[in-house]
Amino acid sequence: MGRHHCLTCKKACTARCVKRGHMVYCGIHKTYHRPGNECVACHEAELRAAYPTSQVLEIRYPSMKGIRLALDVILDGDYKIRLISDTIILYTHRLLTDIETQLVTKASAYEKAGRQNEAISRLLSTPTEERARDTLPHRPPSPSPSLPGTQSQRNYTTGDEAGSAQDRFADTDSIPLFDPATQPSLPLNTGSKFVKEVLIETKQDETDDQGKRALSGLYSAQLGVGESSEVFSASARTTLSVTQCGQPNPKEVLQKFAIKRLHSTTTPGRFWAEFESLKRLNSIDHPHVVETLSAFKLEEGGIQYFNFAFPLALGNLKRVFRGTCDKNSLPYELLQKSLWGQFAGLASAVAYLHDSMRTAHRDIKPSNILLYEESPGQDLTLKLSDFGLSVDLTKALTWECGSRAHRSAWSYDSPELQRTSPNPGPSGAAPEKIQIPDSKELLSNDVWKLGCVFTEMATFLVAGGSAGVSSFRDSITTAEGNVFSDSFNDTRFDNGEDVKSEVLQWISGLSKADERAQRLEPLLCKMLAKSICRPTIRAVCKELMEVMKIEYHDGLRLVQFTPENQASPVSRVDAFRLSVENWIGHPVDWSPFPRPRVALGPNETMMTWKWRGYELSLALSEEEMSRYKPKCVPVIGNQTPLLPLSNSTVGTVNSEQTQPAVPLNTLAQARSIGTCAMHGNSAPLGTASPPSAAPLGTKDIYWCVEKAYAEPEEILLFPIVNCEALKDDEELYRQVNKAIRCSGGNSIKGWLLQKLSWKRCTRIEFIKFCVVWRNRDQVCPVESGLPPPDARHYGHSVPEPLDIQMKAAAAQMVSGLMHPNRARGETDIVNMLPKKTNPPPFTKKVGEVGWGIHAQMGFSLRKFLVCSLVCLILCVIFAGLWIVYINPTDLQNALVPGFLTVAGIAIGLAVPRG
Repeated sequence: MGRHHCLTCKKACTARCVKRGHMVYCGIHKTYHRPGNECVACHEAELRAAYPTSQVLEIRYPSMKGIRLALDVILDGDYKIRLISDTIILYTHRLLTDIETQLVTKASAYEKAGRQNEAISRLLSTPTEERARDTLPHRPPSPSPSLPGTQSQRNYTTGDEAGSAQDRFADTDSIPLFDPATQPSLPLNTGSKFVKEVLIETKQDETDDQGKRALSGLYSAQLGVGESSEVFSASARTTLSVTQCGQPNPKEVLQKFAIKRLHSTTTPGRFWAEFESLKRLNSIDHPHVVETLSAFKLEEGGIQYFNFAFPLALGNLKRVFRGTCDKNSLPYELLQKSLWGQFAGLASAVAYLHDSMRTAHRDIKPSNILLYEESPGQDLTLKLSDFGLSVDLTKALTWECGSRAHRSAWSYDSPELQRTSPNPGPSGAAPEKIQIPDSKELLSNDVWKLGCVFTEMATFLVAGGSAGVSSFRDSITTAEGNVFSDSFNDTRFDNGEDVKSEVLQWISGLSKADERAQRLEPLLCKMLAKSICRPTIRAVCKELMEVMKIEYHDGLRLVQFTPENQASPVSRVDAFRLSVENWIGHPVDWSPFPRPRVALGPNETMMTWKWRGYELSLALSEEEMSRYKPKCVPVIGNQTPLLPLSNSTVGTVNSEQTQPAVPLNTLAQARSIGTCAMHGNSAPLGTASPPSAAPLGTKDIYWCVEKAYAEPEEILLFPIVNCEALKDDEELYRQVNKAIRCSGGNSIKGWLLQKLSWKRCTRIEFIKFCVVWRNRDQVCPVESGLPPPDARHYGHSVPEPLDIQMKAAAAQMVSGLMHPNRARGETDIVNMLPKKTNPPPFTKKVGEVGWGIHAQMGFSLRKFLVCSLVCLILCVIFAGLWIVYINPTDLQNALVPGFLTVAGIAIGLAVPRG
């Protein structure tokens, strides 16, 4: 009973769900099922009663149309098939013979898809003139010689001719032969950017019970068997050249690897196609694509195998959805925490395949999506794997649409690639002709499969884990004729292009159960729509930017946007603290407590980012968002752009996208804003002068600091001279704090007043100022802003849009002044601030204007608490002295003078505004 989950009640099914009409209870098998669906267990019992014999067909990538045709001939239509969770069970009155079983199992889509890829490769290797001639439909055969197997309408023989065409370009001699007995480390020949050396630890040869030699060495620990390969686990000591964050890391770590050994029947052409595809995938360095470490040959038992080495995953999504994964390494809580953030990453991986590499994966399914833990304690990362069926469309134009190829991920394939799949011919028939699918449909098919995966991911997250996925599979199980199936779409049940209505009903139920699923529902329906209405993967990514929490890089920092309708309401405590700030007229330093959350007005968006572990936020209006967001690049993982970018200039916009094209390598590292262009008439920061030129002058930063205990308010100018000598932002903040401490004067009185002050810098503003008195430090703010481009001797490196970047920098500087050590090693702020170039020096004459930064003071809760504690201690000391020396029984009079004294001190400090 517990394996079924009620979406409406958001928990495991109970009798209450039946009373409310959410579920139907089967008393025979004590299970629940959705209204309108048959009990799966009852249906299975009926099949067993009608057909005494059942057997599992070992077909990993089935073509149901081919299976039915073969079984109709063998069993005269008297059979039933159950296809549940990729398992095919045949119910008959007798067992199939070995020959009959082989005939049925030939209806595998994997080999046909592989031969189709070979036909595409052969097409691309055909001379241009002949390829152009082949595109003419209904053209009579030409008397001139042509390549064998070439026909009009793009029909190709999918036999040895296509394979040999692909094999001609396979340079397998360049693949090293690896011998674990004599070679300690794997060859690194796939362009890995992080791994420097892999020292394999192999096991000794072992024998089985009959004394025969068992699997040994790299092949001693088998993990699984696929249609084209076997996967083994191997241990190795790995030396990383750099970490995932780009930092040097020469130390050795013990790591597990997966060795994918292709079957001995794999042709050199197929291996080479996968090898080239994996090398190109390594070059894009995408955090959601599995990295290939090595490709090598290895002899075992006199047979030479092709092999690939990958980092070993914790599991795959198929095991997660079925509930068979390791609960210790993949606890449900960690999966719940991690998977919501992986939708955009997977879509981005497919976008890089389609747009950057012009490659169709063709085999996207849960078992090919692996789970990794990049660092202990961090969220899991989903990575796309198994590119054995991927096809390179770089040189492809648009092929004519003939019959569609069989599929690999059968229950995840799009309907347009299902409805006219070629059928296996009878034994001994002539080689089958196959027509190459349209490249656009191959890419669209990937979107369909990804939509199926997303639907099950959302089900797992909303409907109670693997129990919810099981309920989902039961709810979409339909029967027609002699086939009972839980696939997303089957052309025997629908009109050929629509997803099952049961799937859409389930997605609608998910949207009612969870707000995030509600935002995701329209996108899932589009991804599972007819091929003509299905969005491209780029459009999918853009829509995910709106419905999921995606990080954006603005050139300085990673930010997230939360619209007002998605933000959690402000707590009562935060509302009270915000009202206090409004009453005072200045922000308050609430440390040691965190700042109150920003209150959002109608149509406002909260912009949040983390600076050295400290969360900062701003409220942006709709107009500000319209200017700021297009300047940001959506990123995932290791700051990789969500969509592949074609240009290399910040701020330029691709014709197909709305974000600036920023180079991948500039976002993968912590960027310094000093690389941005300087505004104004001064040279860019860090610009080296020619050897023959005169040395450049120094640059000064002007800070305007409010004087403590001054009525009326006085603002003093503190220049930080030769700011280029500052090694980082920490040094800048320490100098500013020193200037604030000295604002009361260098005398003992000034020092004492500063210590007794309840204020500290709580707001930063970029200003234009003017000198009030000749040869004195007092200045007056004129207006807010940065030096304009025509301001002589002034410049800055604040990126666009200036007003929003100034707000973000101001919030970061306030935090930096409170915690200078957090800015150690950073130079973003010191590089971007407005500076004056010397010579000429700044002259303190009345009316002289300049541009700088105004440090505004506000109350500090920490200083107030410290002062209150000191006063309380003084009060207790006074009371103790009174009791000891004056009257040991007069406690009331002992406390009253003390409290009056403390109150007087507090009022004396508070009246002059601290």
